[in-house]
Amino acid sequence: YINKRMNALALLTRIRECLRLRKFKLDRLECSYRKQQSEQCVNDHTQDSIKRRDPTIASLARKYNQYCVELAHLIEQRKATRNAVPPKPTDMVKLFSLDV
Repeated sequence: YINKRMNALALLTRIRECLRLRKFKLDRLECSYRKQQSEQCVNDHTQDSIKRRDPTIASLARKYNQYCVELAHLIEQRKATRNAVPPKPTDMVKLFSLDV
């Protein structure tokens, strides 16, 4: 139980870090829209970078949700510590609209 709980916590931390990096890339993209046409190369690179990160973030979120289900199952079987509470799964629909 503790091993799965720690793995779930590590994945959640990594998801938050990836989303934070994605947000900063989006901020950079918004700033670059205000600049001249010569910045088009930076815009394209930033958009490609964001698109490359999205599948990784979604994959991590799915893995985290699977750990949440497994932890809940272990708690139901009473293989966890007393008064253990399973972590809440991440909503995949709202994942990329989070304000980190």
